[in-house]
Amino acid sequence: MFSSISTILDVIIFVLSGFIVSSTVAAIVFVVWTFGKINERTTTKELLDKINSSSEKTNTPSALNTTDSNSELIKAAITIVQNYGLSISLRCKII
Repeated sequence: MFSSISTILDVIIFVLSGFIVSSTVAAIVFVVWTFGKINERTTTKELLDKINSSSEKTNTPSALNTTDSNSELIKAAITIVQNYGLSISLRCKII
């Protein structure tokens, strides 16, 4: 099948080069994904802190606080989804 040693060596070098390139691409994708997850956690934590601090400032009964909190959580979820470039169609009114 192979006529000489140089052809065999060329094939081996080509295969090893492919492994190196694919490993490098996989490592880059993993690093980008990891930084994205860290950023997502930071953004989510900031939003939750904002929601928690805003609900503490209201002087309303707990039933109204629950409604306000649910509304704020829905708004935060919409913001997170829209940050990823997705669109949302709302079928109900958010208070």
